[in-house]
Amino acid sequence: MIRQIIWDFDGVIVFSDEIRVSGFREVLKTYPETIVDKVLQYHQKNGGLSRYDKFRYMFSDLLNEEPDETIIAVLANRFSDIMKVRMADPKILNPDALEFLEHTHGEILHHIASGSDGRELRFLCDSLRISKYFSTISGSPETKTELVRGILEKNCLLKDKTCLIGDSFNDLEAARRNGIIFWGYNNEALRDTSDGYITSFNLIRI
Repeated sequence: MIRQIIWDFDGVIVFSDEIRVSGFREVLKTYPETIVDKVLQYHQKNGGLSRYDKFRYMFSDLLNEEPDETIIAVLANRFSDIMKVRMADPKILNPDALEFLEHTHGEILHHIASGSDGRELRFLCDSLRISKYFSTISGSPETKTELVRGILEKNCLLKDKTCLIGDSFNDLEAARRNGIIFWGYNNEALRDTSDGYITSFNLIRI
Protein backbone atom coordinates (compact mmCIF):
# COMPACT_ATOMS: atom_id res chain seq x y z
CA MET A 1 0.00 0.00 0.00
CA ILE A 2 1.32 3.44 -0.95
CA ARG A 3 1.83 5.69 2.07
CA GLN A 4 3.91 8.48 0.49
CA ILE A 5 3.75 10.15 -2.92
CA ILE A 6 6.48 12.33 -4.39
CA TRP A 7 5.05 14.60 -7.07
CA ASP A 8 6.59 16.29 -10.05
CA PHE A 9 5.18 19.81 -10.44
CA ASP A 10 4.95 20.99 -14.05
CA GLY A 11 2.71 18.82 -16.19
CA VAL A 12 1.28 17.02 -13.17
CA ILE A 13 0.09 19.48 -10.52
CA VAL A 14 0.05 22.45 -12.89
CA PHE A 15 -0.23 22.75 -16.66
CA SER A 16 2.39 25.36 -17.38
CA ASP A 17 4.23 24.46 -20.57
CA GLU A 18 3.16 27.53 -22.57
CA ILE A 19 4.12 29.82 -19.69
CA ARG A 20 7.54 28.17 -19.35
CA VAL A 21 8.17 28.46 -23.10
CA SER A 22 7.24 32.15 -23.12
CA GLY A 23 9.54 32.69 -20.15
CA PHE A 24 12.51 31.13 -21.90
CA ARG A 25 11.86 33.24 -24.99
CA GLU A 26 11.70 36.40 -22.89
CA VAL A 27 14.90 35.66 -20.95
CA LEU A 28 16.84 34.61 -24.07
CA LYS A 29 15.54 37.32 -26.41
CA THR A 30 19.03 38.76 -26.94
CA TYR A 31 20.30 35.43 -28.32
CA PRO A 32 19.78 34.23 -31.92
CA GLU A 33 16.30 32.85 -32.53
CA THR A 34 17.72 29.64 -33.97
CA ILE A 35 19.59 29.04 -30.72
CA VAL A 36 16.50 29.79 -28.63
CA ASP A 37 14.44 27.36 -30.72
CA LYS A 38 16.99 24.62 -30.03
CA VAL A 39 16.95 25.41 -26.31
CA LEU A 40 13.17 25.04 -26.36
CA GLN A 41 13.43 21.73 -28.19
CA TYR A 42 15.83 20.55 -25.49
CA HIS A 43 13.43 21.87 -22.84
CA GLN A 44 10.52 19.91 -24.34
CA LYS A 45 12.53 16.69 -24.54
CA ASN A 46 13.94 16.99 -21.03
CA GLY A 47 11.06 17.66 -18.69
CA GLY A 48 12.18 17.61 -15.07
CA LEU A 49 15.65 18.91 -15.91
CA SER A 50 16.47 22.19 -14.19
CA ARG A 51 16.70 25.51 -16.03
CA TYR A 52 20.33 25.71 -14.88
CA ASP A 53 21.14 22.60 -16.89
CA LYS A 54 19.20 23.92 -19.88
CA PHE A 55 21.16 27.17 -19.86
CA ARG A 56 24.42 25.23 -19.50
CA TYR A 57 23.39 23.15 -22.51
CA MET A 58 22.85 26.33 -24.52
CA PHE A 59 26.33 27.63 -23.81
CA SER A 60 28.29 24.38 -24.05
CA ASP A 61 26.46 22.55 -26.84
CA LEU A 62 24.90 25.31 -28.95
CA LEU A 63 27.21 28.29 -28.51
CA ASN A 64 30.39 26.24 -27.97
CA GLU A 65 31.29 28.35 -24.96
CA GLU A 66 32.37 27.44 -21.46
CA PRO A 67 29.27 27.94 -19.28
CA ASP A 68 29.66 31.00 -17.06
CA GLU A 69 27.85 30.23 -13.79
CA THR A 70 27.43 33.94 -13.05
CA ILE A 71 25.58 34.51 -16.33
CA ILE A 72 23.56 31.32 -15.80
CA ALA A 73 22.51 32.56 -12.36
CA VAL A 74 21.40 35.89 -13.84
CA LEU A 75 19.34 34.15 -16.53
CA ALA A 76 17.83 31.77 -13.98
CA ASN A 77 16.87 34.63 -11.67
CA ARG A 78 15.25 36.57 -14.51
CA PHE A 79 13.33 33.47 -15.52
CA SER A 80 12.19 32.96 -11.93
CA ASP A 81 10.96 36.56 -11.64
CA ILE A 82 8.84 36.06 -14.77
CA MET A 83 7.45 32.75 -13.51
CA LYS A 84 6.45 34.23 -10.15
CA VAL A 85 4.18 36.64 -11.99
CA ARG A 86 2.82 34.48 -14.81
CA MET A 87 2.30 31.25 -12.87
CA ALA A 88 0.60 32.66 -9.76
CA ASP A 89 -2.77 31.95 -11.36
CA PRO A 90 -5.04 29.18 -10.00
CA LYS A 91 -6.24 28.51 -13.56
CA ILE A 92 -3.05 26.55 -14.25
CA LEU A 93 -3.82 24.01 -11.50
CA ASN A 94 -4.74 20.51 -12.61
CA PRO A 95 -8.24 20.04 -11.10
CA ASP A 96 -7.97 16.24 -11.22
CA ALA A 97 -4.74 16.21 -9.19
CA LEU A 98 -6.01 18.93 -6.87
CA GLU A 99 -9.13 16.94 -5.97
CA PHE A 100 -6.99 13.88 -5.24
CA LEU A 101 -4.71 15.93 -2.97
CA GLU A 102 -7.68 17.40 -1.12
CA HIS A 103 -9.09 13.94 -0.42
CA THR A 104 -5.86 12.19 0.57
CA HIS A 105 -3.50 14.67 2.24
CA GLY A 106 -4.69 13.64 5.69
CA GLU A 107 -4.23 9.94 4.95
CA ILE A 108 -0.86 9.79 3.20
CA LEU A 109 2.20 12.03 2.95
CA HIS A 110 2.72 14.14 -0.15
CA HIS A 111 6.00 15.74 -1.27
CA ILE A 112 7.07 17.76 -4.32
CA ALA A 113 10.38 17.19 -6.12
CA SER A 114 10.66 19.46 -9.13
CA GLY A 115 13.19 20.73 -11.64
CA SER A 116 11.82 24.21 -10.92
CA ASP A 117 13.90 26.50 -8.73
CA GLY A 118 13.26 25.62 -5.10
CA ARG A 119 12.55 29.14 -3.83
CA GLU A 120 10.33 29.91 -6.79
CA LEU A 121 8.50 26.62 -6.31
CA ARG A 122 7.68 27.32 -2.67
CA PHE A 123 6.56 30.85 -3.60
CA LEU A 124 4.22 29.48 -6.27
CA CYS A 125 2.79 26.80 -3.99
CA ASP A 126 2.03 29.50 -1.42
CA SER A 127 0.52 31.77 -4.09
CA LEU A 128 -1.61 28.92 -5.45
CA ARG A 129 -2.59 27.96 -1.88
CA ILE A 130 -1.51 24.33 -2.21
CA SER A 131 1.43 24.28 0.22
CA LYS A 132 -0.87 22.86 2.90
CA TYR A 133 -1.09 19.56 1.05
CA PHE A 134 2.65 18.85 1.09
CA SER A 135 5.02 17.79 3.86
CA THR A 136 8.03 19.05 1.86
CA ILE A 137 8.49 21.11 -1.31
CA SER A 138 11.90 20.70 -2.98
CA GLY A 139 13.35 22.07 -6.21
CA SER A 140 16.53 22.76 -8.16
CA PRO A 141 19.44 23.42 -8.44
CA GLU A 142 19.72 19.84 -7.13
CA THR A 143 18.88 17.15 -9.69
CA LYS A 144 15.61 15.23 -9.49
CA THR A 145 17.48 12.10 -8.39
CA GLU A 146 19.18 14.03 -5.58
CA LEU A 147 15.91 15.65 -4.52
CA VAL A 148 14.13 12.31 -4.26
CA ARG A 149 17.04 10.79 -2.35
CA GLY A 150 16.99 13.71 0.08
CA ILE A 151 13.25 13.36 0.68
CA LEU A 152 13.61 9.64 1.37
CA GLU A 153 16.53 10.13 3.76
CA LYS A 154 15.15 13.11 5.67
CA ASN A 155 11.68 11.65 6.09
CA CYS A 156 12.66 7.99 6.62
CA LEU A 157 10.25 6.94 3.90
CA LEU A 158 9.90 3.24 3.13
CA LYS A 159 10.79 2.73 -0.51
CA ASP A 160 8.26 -0.03 -1.17
CA LYS A 161 5.48 2.26 0.08
CA THR A 162 6.63 5.33 -1.84
CA CYS A 163 5.88 6.28 -5.42
CA LEU A 164 6.86 9.16 -7.67
CA ILE A 165 4.29 10.60 -10.08
CA GLY A 166 5.83 12.31 -13.10
CA ASP A 167 5.47 13.08 -16.78
CA SER A 168 9.04 12.67 -18.01
CA PHE A 169 11.77 10.09 -18.40
CA ASN A 170 13.85 12.19 -16.03
CA ASP A 171 11.20 11.48 -13.37
CA LEU A 172 11.29 7.78 -14.24
CA GLU A 173 15.08 7.74 -13.92
CA ALA A 174 14.91 9.46 -10.51
CA ALA A 175 12.47 6.83 -9.27
CA ARG A 176 14.53 3.93 -10.61
CA ARG A 177 17.79 5.24 -9.16
CA ASN A 178 16.17 5.58 -5.76
CA GLY A 179 14.42 2.21 -5.86
CA ILE A 180 10.86 3.50 -5.57
CA ILE A 181 7.67 2.93 -7.55
CA PHE A 182 6.97 5.15 -10.57
CA TRP A 183 3.56 6.12 -11.93
CA GLY A 184 3.59 7.90 -15.26
CA TYR A 185 1.15 10.67 -16.10
CA ASN A 186 0.38 13.00 -19.01
CA ASN A 187 2.92 11.36 -21.33
CA GLU A 188 1.90 8.29 -23.33
CA ALA A 189 5.56 7.44 -23.98
CA LEU A 190 5.79 6.45 -20.30
CA ARG A 191 2.88 4.02 -20.34
CA ASP A 192 4.89 0.87 -21.08
CA THR A 193 7.87 1.73 -18.87
CA SER A 194 6.02 2.78 -15.71
CA ASP A 195 4.92 0.61 -12.78
CA GLY A 196 1.51 2.17 -13.32
CA TYR A 197 0.05 4.78 -15.63
CA ILE A 198 -2.49 7.35 -14.43
CA THR A 199 -5.26 8.35 -16.82
CA SER A 200 -7.31 9.93 -14.04
CA PHE A 201 -6.51 10.50 -10.39
CA ASN A 202 -10.09 9.52 -9.61
CA LEU A 203 -9.16 5.94 -10.49
CA ILE A 204 -6.34 5.69 -7.94
CA ARG A 205 -7.07 3.55 -4.91
CA ILE A 206 -4.69 4.07 -2.00
